[in-house]
Amino acid sequence: MKSLYGDKIRVCFSDTDSFLYHVETEDVYEDMHQYQDMYDTSDYPPEHFLHDIENKKVIGKFKDETSGTPISEFVGLRSKMYSFSFEGGEKHTAKGVTKTASRKLKHEMYKNCLFDKTVTRSEMNIIRSESHVFIFQNY
Repeated sequence: MKSLYGDKIRVCFSDTDSFLYHVETEDVYEDMHQYQDMYDTSDYPPEHFLHDIENKKVIGKFKDETSGTPISEFVGLRSKMYSFSFEGGEKHTAKGVTKTASRKLKHEMYKNCLFDKTVTRSEMNIIRSESHVFIFQNY
């Protein structure tokens, strides 16, 4: 990617098996079209001009988490704790927080934490096993 975009590309976050780029270009989808062999666009809507099942589930191909919808805003607070919004939705991660508790999190909360230093707390119940004994905890 660096060879294609040079100084016009930055990594917003990276994880074990994924990363998010910020790319400055006229039309990222036209760029993707030129190098379609690098991407798995099988999750794009069938009517989208980039929709193609040829690279479906192929290891090493780039995949668009929002299936052709541009990401409008990204907030990265720390490792495995980020949020981004796009037309029609948002996606966020919060390591160590249960799925039930994370469903209550909103992109706006991540922005408030970053810019206003707002602390957000969430209660959650967990069941875990320690030495084959069930432990019920409320956080």
